[in-house]
Amino acid sequence: MKEKGKNDIRSITTRSGHKIEFNDSEDAPSILIVDNRGKNRIFINSKERKMEIEAEGDLTITVGGKLTIKAKGIQIESSADVSVKAQGGNMNLEATSAFGAKGNSKAALESSAQTEVKGTAVSINGSGVTEVKGGIVKIN
Repeated sequence: MKEKGKNDIRSITTRSGHKIEFNDSEDAPSILIVDNRGKNRIFINSKERKMEIEAEGDLTITVGGKLTIKAKGIQIESSADVSVKAQGGNMNLEATSAFGAKGNSKAALESSAQTEVKGTAVSINGSGVTEVKGGIVKIN
């Protein structure tokens, strides 16, 4: 039962239906920002210490400086292509433990200059035809 005079939910709603809602209740403290169609929203769940951003269309983050993301884990899922590009700079991928890259139909590593594969032990395995080509091929 609600205590008399206690209003845990406060909101601002525009004429077209855009809404900002503040929930100060003990069981579900949160902040919700939602557009008039209910398709784009930002939800801050204070009780569970998490935040959700949903966009019906594209979501763009633009910064004038460096963008840093720190997390205990990162998972990216896409139902279409994923592209990462370093425009005008280098790209480095590094793991302090194992590093893996896999393509279910094809995997390619390409450079317009020098390409290196280094390791204390290097293994090339092909279950079918394995080809080594080059202008000059040196082994040892």
